[in-house]
Amino acid sequence: MKKTSSVLSILLALLMVLNVTAFAAAGDLTLTSAKVGEADLEGATVPSGSVITLTFSNNVTDATVFENNASKIKVNDSEGAQLTGVTVSAGSEKTVITVDLGEIAEGAYTLTLGKDICAKNTELTLGSKTTVSFTVGKGNGGSEGGNEGGEGEKTLTLVSAKAGDADLSGARIPAGSEITLTFSNNVTDSTVLAGNIGKIKVKDSAGAEAECTVSPGEDKTVFTVTLGSIAKGEYTLTIGKELTAKNGSTLGTKQEIAFTVKGDGTGTGNGNNPLEVVSVTVNGKPIANETLGESGEITITFSRGMTENQAENFKQITIIDSDGKAVQGVTVSFSDFVKDDAGNSYTVLTYSGLGNGKYSLKLGKDLKANNGNTLGTDALYDFTVEGEEEPAEKTVFEKIIDFFKSVINFLRNALNKVLSLIGITL
Repeated sequence: MKKTSSVLSILLALLMVLNVTAFAAAGDLTLTSAKVGEADLEGATVPSGSVITLTFSNNVTDATVFENNASKIKVNDSEGAQLTGVTVSAGSEKTVITVDLGEIAEGAYTLTLGKDICAKNTELTLGSKTTVSFTVGKGNGGSEGGNEGGEGEKTLTLVSAKAGDADLSGARIPAGSEITLTFSNNVTDSTVLAGNIGKIKVKDSAGAEAECTVSPGEDKTVFTVTLGSIAKGEYTLTIGKELTAKNGSTLGTKQEIAFTVKGDGTGTGNGNNPLEVVSVTVNGKPIANETLGESGEITITFSRGMTENQAENFKQITIIDSDGKAVQGVTVSFSDFVKDDAGNSYTVLTYSGLGNGKYSLKLGKDLKANNGNTLGTDALYDFTVEGEEEPAEKTVFEKIIDFFKSVINFLRNALNKVLSLIGITL
């Protein structure tokens, strides 16, 4: 009987070990860091409008999982109420999610990450709820005395970028518009003003600098950027990472905000205006030289109505490889053309099955607007696809070695577990 009992004990111990091993394998997704600027978020005091950067061990921003993951990230006040003005976005890296706090009151807050946040391989989840506590402290107040007396070593952040009352990101604004950039610290003091002005630029879709005037605002935390008489099209406002506050803190990371300049006479009727490409974007950013995934969506916007020739127009939009040949084996579909608020027409191209490499989106010269005007010349937009690399196939010998290693480790762990159950320690 004693021998039977011992055998049962050993079997139970082995089952326990197997269960522990199985659960451990499913918890590979981890939160690597939570930061504001270069500082850890845990226990930090940050200004209102700060952007939190969450870095994970795996791809958490793939289109197949991002919507789910974003819904699992919340910010609550000290009474447990969830904030509604928080914006969760995919970062520049596939492992990064950003959380824009928006304008919130001073006080204690908690960032909560749900246990169901998952990687692109949805078998990998965070596993347990994660909370990070932080405090929102007093801002600069905008006055000279407030900046000199209260700024201290506060990390410099971009609080907002607006055109009028609207966020600049993705906005469609006329030439000559004034953009307001608000920062967390004094960035217009005479000791840093000249250098900071040179760090703020507007660039067109080809990367060339566009005409604009950068000036200090009435508040020492504000710069205004007044656009010149620039052509309609897609633009990016860039702020260099070296932009510096009076207290010596720097922005740390380059900021890029995409927007579109709309022109006059861009209606979709039968006028005789020429057909032009207004923008080609991915996730609100110009596609030029961007790195895309193996599947995704590209938004193509034209200056005229395109519905009357829709079927033929779609045949003029192709993805070509670096040799200029149409890519084979890729699945492409288009949404119907839709008129936007600026009077332009856009379609969303959805693709899947692109392998790693360099490609161009080709808009053919025969694309035709409702008024009969055509694009006239082919337009090419270059981009790169980088999917997740498949691990190299191991040799038979390597697989045999790995198998014996796993068996040895398993037996060692199982033996230790069994001996510990009967009170024996090696």
